[in-house]
Amino acid sequence: MRIVAIAFPALALAVALPAVALAHARPVRVTPGHGSVLAVSPALVEIETSEDMERTTGANELVVTDTSGRTVTTAPGTVEAANRRKLSAPLAPSLPTGDYTIRWKTLSAADGEADEGTFTFRVDPATTPLAGRSELALPTAVPPAAENGGGGGAHVVFIVAFAAGVAVVGAFAWFIFRPSHS
Repeated sequence: MRIVAIAFPALALAVALPAVALAHARPVRVTPGHGSVLAVSPALVEIETSEDMERTTGANELVVTDTSGRTVTTAPGTVEAANRRKLSAPLAPSLPTGDYTIRWKTLSAADGEADEGTFTFRVDPATTPLAGRSELALPTAVPPAAENGGGGGAHVVFIVAFAAGVAVVGAFAWFIFRPSHS
């Protein structure tokens, strides 16, 4: 019974530490899709994230620019009150033919961690529309730095948290199974 009383909390800690270390409000869905080609200019851009975002002014951003760097969003990005995983921003009407970059920044409500990146889309009425990638993979334990333009520093936090969890479990195991010197 003593083994269960000590080993169970240690195991739970070892599993929970990496999960906490990876908490970021990363996009899992984007509209228009990443790399899409649109025949008609969209009215807004929207991302849905893997977890709730803070609703603090300036904490989350969604800005769209054209190839010259001119901003084409008409208002700051806002996090929905009813669904804190959705961030959207309205666009100028009738965007001209061209390439556009969606620059996003999020702040996780779970742990206060920030993340940022970019997506692209094209408006071109003369080209066959292409949906692009709307559904994005959930972040992995070691996200590639270039994927979705997100930061690649989470892997360091993950490794440190995982090593700490293993050390805690190892210490408890040594304490429980060490030879008795009585």
